Amino acid sequence: MKAIAALQMASGPQVQANLMEAGRLIAEAKAAGAGLAVLPEMFVIMGQNDQARVQVTETDGSGPMQEALARLACQHKMWILAGTIPLRSADEGRPYAASLLYDDQGRVVARYDKIHLFDVTVGESAEVYTESDTNTPGAQLVVADTPFGKIGMSVCYDLRFPELYRELARQGAEILVVPSAFTDVTGQAHWEVLLRARAIENLCCEWAHYLWAFYGY
Repeated sequence: MKAIAALQMASGPQVQANLMEAGRLIAEAKAAGAGLAVLPEMFVIMGQNDQARVQVTETDGSGPMQEALARLACQHKMWILAGTIPLRSADEGRPYAASLLYDDQGRVVARYDKIHLFDVTVGESAEVYTESDTNTPGAQLVVADTPFGKIGMSVCYDLRFPELYRELARQGAEILVVPSAFTDVTGQAHWEVLLRARAIENLCCEWAHYLWAFYGY
């Protein structure tokens, strides 16, 4: 079995620049022997506000972000899990945070829409996040068959809900992926321990990766 690469990024507000950086990292992963590259949540855009992400929303199956990812998968003959990109929902202005899994022929073989949205006030910093203002929550769990094993798909704040992972494991997941953009405060306090807990509870590998710009290490 080929290796799985967890790619870390410090994404910015320019989609094209972020896609170019993702392409560079995917090429490096391929050269190192990886067969699957996993990108972080919101790797494709980290704007000054949530509306910046909404403005680049694509329709499922078409758009420059999806075309670039399919092209990279074909070019390098490797699988790519695209952390999240905004895909249009029935609620205008509130796209899905969609995690797309591409096979080595550039075909989307699985899509997971983030279920648990990050609506919180963070501790003493009093930072307020209301992800539901600009996102539509998903409703379906996804376990994907791949050459690397059965992958249970999730995103970031999902990590705090153990019942989701228990059901993924019940459906046969062997690897749990958690593309994330944790905050600096919650990342330092909870990131590793929650990953370990979900993996231990479900006897799975936890394939985790995060966005440097948010985690701050």
